[in-house]
Amino acid sequence: MTALRRTDTISGFVRLERPAEFDRALLVVALHDVTYVDAPSRIVAERVYERISGHRDEIPFRLSLPENLPVSASYALKAEIRRTARAALRRGDYLSIAAHPWSPGETSAVIVVQQI
Repeated sequence: MTALRRTDTISGFVRLERPAEFDRALLVVALHDVTYVDAPSRIVAERVYERISGHRDEIPFRLSLPENLPVSASYALKAEIRRTARAALRRGDYLSIAAHPWSPGETSAVIVVQQI
């Protein structure tokens, strides 16, 4: 199985469907291994940003990838924005609900989130 040999990063934006005002929100961006459709996905990289504030239509992110990431696996990026730093998503928070596939070697991405 071929793998990425060095630590790479993905840089991009979490884009909101409509601009919104935030006051100390929490952003979580994660890369999931979705190779096996009949099993739960596995998080292979995750980054948490705290205290997101201001009027935003997109939020930049940078996600560091682990070394030796198998290039033959299937991956998807996911994001969520919690308006407050709660442990669970609630009505009014934001979540990526469409698939955002990612392939090893790609260095940029846009993840669209919708309000739930």
